[in-house]
Amino acid sequence: LLCPLMALEVARPPPMQRLWLLGSAVALRYMSLTLAAAGGAGAWGLYAGACVACTFAVTPRAFWYAMYALDTLGRWARYVASSVYAALEYLWPRLRDFVKAILQLPLLVGLYRRIVVPVWEALTPWAVPAALVAVAVSCGLGIVGDVRAAL
Repeated sequence: LLCPLMALEVARPPPMQRLWLLGSAVALRYMSLTLAAAGGAGAWGLYAGACVACTFAVTPRAFWYAMYALDTLGRWARYVASSVYAALEYLWPRLRDFVKAILQLPLLVGLYRRIVVPVWEALTPWAVPAALVAVAVSCGLGIVGDVRAAL
């Protein structure tokens, strides 16, 4: 039943071909319900064929033109992404080695050990209480605003 339909140009079927596709979808769905074993692979295959035929029959041409545009856009995105990936594969090890060399300079290591670490150790325990105070003040100001608006 589907062999003659395989030659159809499914992207832009004319009305008569749409009727043939709908008829084949109905026939395939009927066969999946009555002829094939329920829940078997044959029934699911016929049902999938019916879904595909029905989809091609009822979707407008503009949808398939949009799908073609999305396919073209996807191809271009793949080309760009593969080019960016190739560039990053080339640049990333060099960039990583450069940053590592800078961060291991004795001056930066000394600044980190003498300034950043003590400040971090002094301020870190106050982060959660400060966040709790900020939430409490925000809620309190909201309640005060609601009370003033009600008066």
